[in-house]
Amino acid sequence: MKRWFLVLTLGMTIILTGCTNSNQHYYERAQLYLGSGDYRLAARLFRDLGEYADSADYALYCDALAAIQAEEYELARVDLMQIDPFKSSGRYLRYLDAMQLYDEDALAEALTLFDSLGSFADSERQAAEIRRVIPENAVRQAAQNMEQGNYEAARAMLEGLNGYGDSARLLRECIERQNQREYHRAERLFSAGEYAEAMDAFDALGDTLDAARRADECREALYTALTARCSQAELTELETLAAEFEALGMYRDSAAQAVLLRERLQVIELLKAQAAEHPYVRTGDQSLWRVLKVTGEQVALLAEEMSAPMATTTDLSGEVPQTYRLPIASDLAAMDEGMRTACAEWPFGEQMPGGMSLWMKNGRLVVSNQPEKINAVRLVTELPLRELPLTAGDGTKADPFR
Repeated sequence: MKRWFLVLTLGMTIILTGCTNSNQHYYERAQLYLGSGDYRLAARLFRDLGEYADSADYALYCDALAAIQAEEYELARVDLMQIDPFKSSGRYLRYLDAMQLYDEDALAEALTLFDSLGSFADSERQAAEIRRVIPENAVRQAAQNMEQGNYEAARAMLEGLNGYGDSARLLRECIERQNQREYHRAERLFSAGEYAEAMDAFDALGDTLDAARRADECREALYTALTARCSQAELTELETLAAEFEALGMYRDSAAQAVLLRERLQVIELLKAQAAEHPYVRTGDQSLWRVLKVTGEQVALLAEEMSAPMATTTDLSGEVPQTYRLPIASDLAAMDEGMRTACAEWPFGEQMPGGMSLWMKNGRLVVSNQPEKINAVRLVTELPLRELPLTAGDGTKADPFR
């Protein structure tokens, strides 16, 4: 009995040893096929080995390499994701990511990935191919952009190609077309009266065509328009006008005009701030006035010194211009005591310049050369603040706003 058991045990050992040797032989053969690039045969041998060693992982690994070889990238990704990080699965997954980016024309991103893989698989060849394809694609894309009128994008692409292939000729053509389009746009702006925008557009073209001459024409048109606007401008427009004069640079007296407008605005703001103190104002005819009150953008002035008659020698019997009037109750209420007293005592009778006299007639103040004694009063005038061309002074009698 013991002898029979010994014989059985020895037989089983011989059988098992034989199977193990057979599996190892198949495993090594599969490894050889894997190394030679015959991935499908290697996968079949590994799969036949079942659970022997790491044959199951190798089978999926070989299936993935065979799928990559056949450009079945999604199938390869599925197999590799099941066994990652087995062998080079992680690097092959990055390789597949790079191939997907390549297929999607995300060439720059694909190139970065292939470069990061170094000499793995055919990454170096793929990177070299992308470096060749990128500029060719850029030239084609730039040409398409030009045909679609997108010259800015085309120019940016062509300038980055550093003369590659046909890019230098296309760049010259692109710049010429872009300049022609911008020139015509500037002409339309000028025709529409948009002189500042037209000037900037012509200036941007430099010496192209006759853009420099047309830019100067824009400056003259803009200067003329700004000068005309100044005489009718509201106070709120003065800063804008000053900035527009500044944009003309050193053209004619544009810089000086900008300074005057800002000084004018500054003085008007100071006058408004001091209105309750009744500052002094000297007008262009050298008459001296005092600010009676400021209401909104309107100022009432009380005469202090009149330097000229209020009617011309050719209109000796005319009534006082409607810009002047006698003080009314609200004016008196705005005056301080000194102003009210002086208002009734003003020596403004028959000795006006030019031999003129001023007196009341039917409730109106009139002027004439007939020497008739009157009780003189101070006159009031009201006008918009914007009509006061003041640029200097501090409002005192010694240094009135002027």
